[in-house]
Amino acid sequence: DRRLGLALTGRAAPQDAPPEGSQAGSLDTGPIARDAFEAARGRAAEIVGKLTLAEKISQFGTRVPAIPRLNLPAFNFYSGEALHGLMYKGEVTSFPLPLAMGCSWNPELVHRVFTAVSDEAWAWHKVKGWASSEQKFFQPGGLTFFSPPTVNMGTRDPRWGRIAENYAEDTLLVGKLAAQAIRGMQGDDPRFLKTICCAKHFIANDTEDDRQTTSATVDPRSFWEYYSRSFE
Repeated sequence: DRRLGLALTGRAAPQDAPPEGSQAGSLDTGPIARDAFEAARGRAAEIVGKLTLAEKISQFGTRVPAIPRLNLPAFNFYSGEALHGLMYKGEVTSFPLPLAMGCSWNPELVHRVFTAVSDEAWAWHKVKGWASSEQKFFQPGGLTFFSPPTVNMGTRDPRWGRIAENYAEDTLLVGKLAAQAIRGMQGDDPRFLKTICCAKHFIANDTEDDRQTTSATVDPRSFWEYYSRSFE
């Protein structure tokens, strides 16, 4: 449900201040979105309040078990990657790399590609279900995918070893194609998501060496004109 996902995302999002020099104000999403958010957040709080300590602990991880007494199904929070097709062993379609898709300059084509990918995801999900007993990455089943797309910008530096994961060196083109990739994966239903698509990575996360511990310090102009533009 899009509303519950919005609530959970909002609860998890860091409340860091924008970079120095930012002119960004608060985002007003309107009364309908606010009401839906509050309803979903209240429902989430109600469920958490009914969980025992052991049940709460069981929900940490990529594959969580069902809690039958609360009608909570097992869930797979990491169905794998889908950068240019499902990363499963078996009969899946491998589409061209994102950089090759970017050379098409064709947002509609990218939308069609990831509509097909999400169709295949549903087919695998129907066979494998929400989860298995194995706690490992890239296990078929579930509908939550980390990528597509890769939106953070590192493409202008040839030393970045993951250039092929990004669509282009132009921030506008990357943003346009990434939006269509997400639409293709998540579908157009106003309430329910076809799959859950996590764009990656964090803004300015363009280094592979010590990226879990290093601080990405970016001047305000570069942040707004380059590193964050593709996320808009």
